[in-house]
Amino acid sequence: MQQLVEQPDLITAEDTQTVSAWVKNSLRHRGLSQQEQHHWSEQIANCVSSLANNKTALWLLNPAHAHSSCELELAERNGQHLRHHIIDRSFIENGVRWIIDYKTAQLTAGQDLADFEQEQIQLHTQQLTRYRDVIRKYDERIPPPERPKRTRTALYFPFIPHLLIINSLDLIC
Repeated sequence: MQQLVEQPDLITAEDTQTVSAWVKNSLRHRGLSQQEQHHWSEQIANCVSSLANNKTALWLLNPAHAHSSCELELAERNGQHLRHHIIDRSFIENGVRWIIDYKTAQLTAGQDLADFEQEQIQLHTQQLTRYRDVIRKYDERIPPPERPKRTRTALYFPFIPHLLIINSLDLIC
């Protein structure tokens, strides 16, 4: 997803072979076997192609957002320990700091979206809470006119595609 923010032309590529070649090359560099490369390259290429027609995906991946970051690495000190966090996607829009965590989960056969969302909220709320708390300290360095006034966290499932906003984590800074 980071590469899609950095190379937005991949999302709108008319030529699916270009996307497929990019995916295979990325997977090869991650050490996947030939069989895994073949399996995932087809799924990811289809996913990327579907994102081109999805307004939410295009909004999330837009590199023009203020304070736009992908794979944002932050650390916090907890006593004598240093804890590292990597936030998949973050940006500020209209005074709101968005923290997005990408997930590959998909609905299981017969599962409705509401059940899927509740399951994902239970699995990932703690992680998003940590991200929210650590990024608040990071945002204190932003000058007041640009500093976000609210924080919103969400999960994004590109294979569905679906954005799940975690309202319980909204926070007025």
